[in-house]
Amino acid sequence: MPFDMFKARVKIVKDEAVVAKWVEDQSWKTEYVCLNIPDAPKLATMEDVENHFRAVHAPNIVKSVETITISGKAARNLRSPGLGRAYRIAVEDQRRFPLQIATTLSQQFAQHGLQFFKVNKTVTHVWVARPKYLDLETTPVSDGVKRIVDFINSQKKCTRRDLVEAIAPTPMVPIPVTPPAAEGAAAAPAAKPASPEPTAEQTAVISDLHWLIHQGHVIEFATTGILETAKKPLPKPPPKAPKPPKAAPNAPADAAAPAVATDAAAPLRSRRSKQT
Repeated sequence: MPFDMFKARVKIVKDEAVVAKWVEDQSWKTEYVCLNIPDAPKLATMEDVENHFRAVHAPNIVKSVETITISGKAARNLRSPGLGRAYRIAVEDQRRFPLQIATTLSQQFAQHGLQFFKVNKTVTHVWVARPKYLDLETTPVSDGVKRIVDFINSQKKCTRRDLVEAIAPTPMVPIPVTPPAAEGAAAAPAAKPASPEPTAEQTAVISDLHWLIHQGHVIEFATTGILETAKKPLPKPPPKAPKPPKAAPNAPADAAAPAVATDAAAPLRSRRSKQT
């Protein structure tokens, strides 16, 4: 640069605050010291640090892998534009049709003894067993199991409590009557009946219901508590009859074809002869 041009760019500042700040800035110098290497050099800028890291440390720290699993927060904070765009595309695809998420969840739930199934071919549910229809006419079961299945089929949107109270109702517990308190005395608190323990009949009903649930014959929805029995599968449609093979275009005509053609053409010839 010519000296005159350099001199034209020089500014003289006499403000004490600006001069003091400049002096303070010039009094400090930032240097980056390399670690974990012998004869560690000192680097002046962040660009030198990045170049040093790529040349010395990157081969030992950064490794190439086929797949990697990261959290959603880390995926949203990716600094690579290409990886961030790929993440957003994958998320939008799964929101529209979460097939990969459903497959992964199904495998993980299966390891814990849970199964995926659909109700009315619309909503996917997770339960301890897949629905399995119980045919009471062909399957030998106890009378208690039959009563449970019949009650659930007859009462829509019934719950476990409704079932137990209908088949094995809780016996009534009498409430003790306290005598009236004397004048000036504090009234005694009203006695409340203690919650009774399940009876033997209720325990048997709960045991049979537990067996039906774990066999897949009864479904208990966790969100509403409603009980439903597994539906009878629809009969399979009969197989379609195979279509007859098509005749080849150059195949020889049937033996009966000429006779039919001759019979049909005979009146035509006679009709023409009369007209002539």
